[in-house]
Amino acid sequence: MNLIIAASSGGVTDILRETAETFGWNWKLFLSQVISFCIVAFLLQRFAYKPILAILEERRRKIEEGQINAEKIKRNSLKPRSVTRKLSRRAMQMRRK
Repeated sequence: MNLIIAASSGGVTDILRETAETFGWNWKLFLSQVISFCIVAFLLQRFAYKPILAILEERRRKIEEGQINAEKIKRNSLKPRSVTRKLSRRAMQMRRK
């Protein structure tokens, strides 16, 4: 509400200046911290974030391959059982005759 009143009276810059002085805001220090943050963020992305993502992607791919292989093994192990069941049924039918 005070901001609306100040805006209508043209004192927004005065309020901002007073707030900055109250909290001890120094624009030079703020600018240097922003630049430092950008440098650190860039370095982290380049040397930490991308390699970690690459490692995670490789791991995800290996896990997916392992799951596919497990499915194949499971399907292949079920085939002999079904063949054995069919043969045993035929044998039982032949025995009954």
